[in-house]
Amino acid sequence: MAIGRISLVSQKTPVASQTSAANNTSREATSPLNNNDFTSTVSAITSAFGDPTRRAIYLFVRESKDGVRANEVAEKFKLHANVARHHLDKLAAGGYLEVQIAR
Repeated sequence: MAIGRISLVSQKTPVASQTSAANNTSREATSPLNNNDFTSTVSAITSAFGDPTRRAIYLFVRESKDGVRANEVAEKFKLHANVARHHLDKLAAGGYLEVQIAR
């Protein structure tokens, strides 16, 4: 099974509201976070974007109009295909990318 095109979920990603949505609250992205929500948000951002290669991959996908394939990411960043998929999976798990499976 091959991974198909990978595209950005949205041009702006309000992390606070994504975290709140995961916690089933209706908080706006501009409202102040309590300590637990702040810690969760920072942890989520650090997990997704703490690696410089992963940040670069996110920006690469963001600049693509039609999305990218995992093998394109591997070639661009000189990574093994499994490492590229790991980074893409991490970004997708955080809700920053949408992955479509090619059949």
